[in-house]
Amino acid sequence: MTRSNPLVSPNARVMIACAFETKQATHNFKLFPEVIHADVTSDTNNTGNHMLTFSCNTSEGKQVIFLKVWLPNQKKSSFRWVFKFVLTSMIPPECFKRTCLVMVDGDQQHHDQLVISMLEFMPNAIDGTCAWHLINQGLIKRSLSKGFIKDLAKQ
Repeated sequence: MTRSNPLVSPNARVMIACAFETKQATHNFKLFPEVIHADVTSDTNNTGNHMLTFSCNTSEGKQVIFLKVWLPNQKKSSFRWVFKFVLTSMIPPECFKRTCLVMVDGDQQHHDQLVISMLEFMPNAIDGTCAWHLINQGLIKRSLSKGFIKDLAKQ
């Protein structure tokens, strides 16, 4: 494959995104689609990419990741691609009709694209935001040091 984008050096490493699942994990989601947790993990690899995971809870309360997506960034276009195309191409859309709640981490780009998708294929779902992420990110945005947050968490 060749690329001819003048904005990208021919020697540059380019990653669009990569989504993957397992049959067992998808099977678990088909059984328990009522609550979905979507969370982005950053700074956990040496490439600077972000891992977006989707999980559900089994009847025994076990959290099971049913879809993982490597993202190059946390921009609106990346989340739009995941919520609009990836979810419904990798998992039968009828499964999402049973979804009642989708929990996200509070990132506005993430949340906005989720809400748009919910209107399209999750008609019975409401969105929720993780309180830990809201409080933690709020403290960081208000210039409180990460050390302060860690000390606060120990108390």
